[in-house]
Amino acid sequence: MTDNNPIIVEEERGGVVRVKFNRPHKGNAYTGDMLVQMERLLDTLSAQGRTRLLVVTGNGRHFQAGADLDWVDEVSRGTPESILQVSLTTTTVLHKLNLAPFPTVALINGACFGGGVGIAACCDTAIASSTASFAISEVLHGQAPLPIVPQLNSVIGHRNSRRYALTGERFDANTAKEIGLVHEIVAPDRLEDRGNEIIHAYLRASPSAIARTKASFLACEYGGEPATDVASLAQGAAAQRLSSESAEGLRAFTEKRAPAWYSAQPL
Repeated sequence: MTDNNPIIVEEERGGVVRVKFNRPHKGNAYTGDMLVQMERLLDTLSAQGRTRLLVVTGNGRHFQAGADLDWVDEVSRGTPESILQVSLTTTTVLHKLNLAPFPTVALINGACFGGGVGIAACCDTAIASSTASFAISEVLHGQAPLPIVPQLNSVIGHRNSRRYALTGERFDANTAKEIGLVHEIVAPDRLEDRGNEIIHAYLRASPSAIARTKASFLACEYGGEPATDVASLAQGAAAQRLSSESAEGLRAFTEKRAPAWYSAQPL
């Protein structure tokens, strides 16, 4: 099965990009088409260097209900090589989302299952509707959620990951907040407004300072560049202080005005 538009991409002023999973008839469950389009989008946005923020949500009642099981059944009847390729694509998309050089925000409505939980864990900020429902449900269908294990361990910890990934049980938004999967819970009719408030919070901050800070946090958690020894951390902090955005930010503070990189206009 193919979908003409498995994701909807909306580019807004100020470098904000919104992505909506667009299979509402299937709870926005993902297929190979959705994965391929997400990977292409992430590659394009990272290469262009213009994106200030990526917002991820679902079209319709649900955020993302994991993998489409009809598609999984079709994939499982393929060759070992084709099955491995699908798993590589799934893992790569989540890895690229997790390591995106720009901030990412998940606005979670309705069902957030399987890979949807992985997407939430990959985003820098996750806000959930009070009616959202969660499950790391792969084991219930004879699957293993290995592509999202690193992100789950990082966000909700080893102990919580083992419980919910091994039982596949559902949990509500309050539990998701308690274990650290989401940062906030809002009423369903407040999700978009709260999302816009979070977007402006990110846009007020220096783009280069955000990028440098996020890269350092990711390196501490997952390894790789930039280095996280004392000298490297000091050098990175010093380089940021010498940047043009540092100078502009300090001037703006002294002059009691918004910095040049921020516009308070509505999105």
